[in-house]
Amino acid sequence: MASVLVYVVLLPAQHAASIRSDDEPWIGLPDTGMDASKIGVRWLLRLPYGTLMSENEFDQLKLLCGNGDTFIRERYIAHIGRNAWEPFLDVQIDVQGEWLEIAMRDGSPLPAPSAPPDADDASSQALPLRPIVRMRMQKDDAGPMQQAWRQPALWHAEQNMNAFSCRDGNPVFLEACINNRYAARFRNCDAEAGVPTQQLWQAVNRLLPALGGTRREGAMRAPQ
Repeated sequence: MASVLVYVVLLPAQHAASIRSDDEPWIGLPDTGMDASKIGVRWLLRLPYGTLMSENEFDQLKLLCGNGDTFIRERYIAHIGRNAWEPFLDVQIDVQGEWLEIAMRDGSPLPAPSAPPDADDASSQALPLRPIVRMRMQKDDAGPMQQAWRQPALWHAEQNMNAFSCRDGNPVFLEACINNRYAARFRNCDAEAGVPTQQLWQAVNRLLPALGGTRREGAMRAPQ
């Protein structure tokens, strides 16, 4: 039986402590790197995903990783959904030895807040809080998620421009910060990425508790 502890909080994530450079990462960075001379990588960096703990754009992992005194040991973030018409999930994973510190929330776009009846201007509007589910999980219990994430077609392939015009509605945006080195991938819209995309979605749903008590099961659509 999986060793999992679950609780719900609304507190910000803690930064992980430093590690030795020779430690083997749980997933690692993409083999093909992040060459910003390629147009696919520059488009990738424009995407607004990756902000799990707040709505502040400066809390995005791509801006925190390697910035100033902040040291991120090994953190992964996935923004993933079954299709464009159902809720997305934001999943953040901090690796701590043989344990994974996991935080998850509904990653669907927030509706614009409405002003109260007596409001004079938009300054009184506030973004609604989204509950964050936290848990600790042993690495061995998260093997299917690790294997699906590490599939070459999903994580290690070079970023193609076809990812940004895909019509199948399956969002998969993956990020990593390891010893302050950053990388990300948006799922390429090709047949090779279809199977690992579905496997990662299924692994996330099996291992993590569903938000609001509703597990988002089912198969993803094939890439178009």
